[in-house]
Amino acid sequence: MIFLFSKFLSAENEKIPLHANPNLPKLWHKREFDECDGINTIIVNKTCQCMPGFPFGDPNSTQGCYKCNDQCNKFAICAFPGRCVCKNGYIGDGVKECIVPVPRLDSSNTSYIFTRGGQNTTILTIPYKNFHPDKAYCKFDDQIVKAHTVTNTTIICSSPPIHEGIIKVFASYDNVTWTDENAFAECSYDGIKVSFSFISILIVIGIIIVLIYIYEKHIKPKKIKTPLPSILETNGMDVVPFSEK
Repeated sequence: MIFLFSKFLSAENEKIPLHANPNLPKLWHKREFDECDGINTIIVNKTCQCMPGFPFGDPNSTQGCYKCNDQCNKFAICAFPGRCVCKNGYIGDGVKECIVPVPRLDSSNTSYIFTRGGQNTTILTIPYKNFHPDKAYCKFDDQIVKAHTVTNTTIICSSPPIHEGIIKVFASYDNVTWTDENAFAECSYDGIKVSFSFISILIVIGIIIVLIYIYEKHIKPKKIKTPLPSILETNGMDVVPFSEK
């Protein structure tokens, strides 16, 4: 009898995997004697699930399930193996702070734009560690434009229609906090002056063409030529011009 009981226990132990979680025996009534690949997981109704108390992770992955002992910031997530990490677009410790940083400008490069707008304005930035911005904004004086291209080192915006002059351009990752005046890209433009010069040249050429046309068609034909007199005086004698019959 003792031999049979020992054999039964041995058979049951063989069903328990060597890497089984020590808490699993408490859940035997809910699970099968097969464990998922990851830690802190169980199989319920032939489906891998996270054990109670381990709400984060993927029970079907080799990492399994985990928990964060700290209360993560509202802009953070609980990441493997159990630490709070700020979400994409934020920096901080994941617990006390997760903030959107202010762009750090790498240079004050000048972009040349036109008053009509639509030209790319590029702002070079110094990247933050473990920060990958997914959006950014440019402010042309007081006009705000959302960037169409954002990387760790570049913000590119399309310039809006704006007045002539030197335009200060600021950058932001959240449309709230902006770069200060000591570090910004200056945008100057002279497109409208080029247009005025070109138009002025066309007007001058047009006036010259019109004057030439008027002279050739109206003034030149009306010049009076000296007619040959019908009676010529030669040596005091009247001479009648020869006429063909």
